[in-house]
Amino acid sequence: MGSCLLVGVSLMVATSSPQALAADPYSERFAEAAALEGGGEFRAAAELLEAELAAYPQDYALVLQVGWLRYNAGDYGRAIVHYRRAIELSEGSYDARLGLAYGLLGRGDRDDAEELFALLLREAPDEPRAKGGLDAARFRIPVIAAPTVALTGQLYPVEGGMTSAVGASVGLPLIIRERLLLGVDYNYARFASYGAAARAGLAEGGGMNMSGLGPGVGGGPGFGPGPGPLAPGSPLLGDLAAHRHAVYLHAGATWRRFGFTGHYGYINDGGRLIGDAHIAGVALRYSPLGDITASGSGSFYGDGAIARFALAWAAPATRWLAVTPGVATQAYGGEALPAGSLALAVHGRPGALWLGGKGGRERRPVYLHLPSTFSVDGEVRWGLWAGGRINLPARLHLFASWELHRFAATDVAAPASAHLLAVGLGWRSHPSP
Repeated sequence: MGSCLLVGVSLMVATSSPQALAADPYSERFAEAAALEGGGEFRAAAELLEAELAAYPQDYALVLQVGWLRYNAGDYGRAIVHYRRAIELSEGSYDARLGLAYGLLGRGDRDDAEELFALLLREAPDEPRAKGGLDAARFRIPVIAAPTVALTGQLYPVEGGMTSAVGASVGLPLIIRERLLLGVDYNYARFASYGAAARAGLAEGGGMNMSGLGPGVGGGPGFGPGPGPLAPGSPLLGDLAAHRHAVYLHAGATWRRFGFTGHYGYINDGGRLIGDAHIAGVALRYSPLGDITASGSGSFYGDGAIARFALAWAAPATRWLAVTPGVATQAYGGEALPAGSLALAVHGRPGALWLGGKGGRERRPVYLHLPSTFSVDGEVRWGLWAGGRINLPARLHLFASWELHRFAATDVAAPASAHLLAVGLGWRSHPSP
C-alpha cells in the first residue's frame, strides 16, 4: 500500500540537490517519516506527517501515507479515518479501499472487511493482498475459552447482630467459531448456622435469611425467607450450616449487530433456605450504537413465580466510557414492581472500572447477564455497586467487586443492608478477535 509511494519519495529525494531539499520542508518531513518508519517508529512517523495535513488537506499521497503509518502503529480507528479521506480525494482508488479494508479488519469489523475484500478481489482476482485479507477476515478461532474462579463473602447486619456467608464460584464460557455461545456457571455458598441466625434475631418473627446471589463479577449470596418461628432451645437451633448450590447454563449466538442467549438456572439448598428454584430467561441484543439489551425471565419457587422484564442501553459516551441506563419491571403477587438503574464503565488496555446504582422496588430479581439470582423475602429499595478488573500478562486478569443492597423495613424488622464481596481470577485462551 505504502511501498510504491515510499519508492517515489526516495527517488525524488535522491534526485534533488541538497540546496533544493533543504528549501523544501514537505520533502524533509517525508524523509524524516521514512527514517522513523524504517526504525519501526510508526506512530511518531504518523504524527510527523499529520502535522502537514493542515497545510495540504487535498494531498492524496500524504493522506494515504498517514493512513498506512497509523495502521502499522495499531491505531486502526485513525487509520480508517485517513483511508476514508483518501478514498474521497481519489474518487475510490484501489489502494485506499484496500487500506480501509485492512483497517476495518484490524479494528475487528470482520463482516465489513470481508465484504470490501471480496469486492476488491472481484475487481482484481489475482491481487495477493486482497486474497490474504479475505482469508484473514473469514478466519474464525475454533474455540475461545474464558474460565473464571472467584471467592465470595457476604455480611448481613440484622437487629444489632450479624450473620454471614462465604462461598466460591466457577464459570466456563465458550465461544465456538466466534459465533456460538455456550457456558456453565456453578456457585456454592455456606451460610451461617441456624443457631447463629436465630440468636441474631433472624428466625423468630419470620425475618430474612440468606439464599444466594449467583456467580459472575459482583456475584454473591442474597436473602430468602427465614426458616420460620423457632422456640429458643429447639434442636433446630443447633450450629448446622446451610449449604446452597446453584448451576446456570446459557447458550446463544452473536453477530456484530445482533445476538441472543437463552438461560436456565437451578438452585438447591436442601430445603433449608428457600428450597429448590428454577430460573429460565432469554436476552436479546441489538447494537446500532452501543448495545441495547432486552431480557425477560421467570423464577419458579415453591411459594410462587415471579416474572421480570428489563431494558438497558450501554451507550458509548467516549472511546473509553460507556453509560448504561436501565429500567425493569416485575410481576409479583398481582403487582407491577418498577425499578431503574444507571451504571458507568471505563475500559481500556490496563483493565476496567465500573460503578452504578439502582432504585425502585424489587423482589428476588434475576440478573441474566451475571448470571445471578437474588432470592429475596423482603423488598429491595435501592442499591450501589462498584468494581474493577486489572489485565495481567498471559491473558490473565484479576477482578473484584462490592455491592450494597438496602431492604425496606417490615412489621417485624428494621431496614437492613446486605454487603456482597467477590474477588477472582480469570483467563482467556485467545486475545479478543
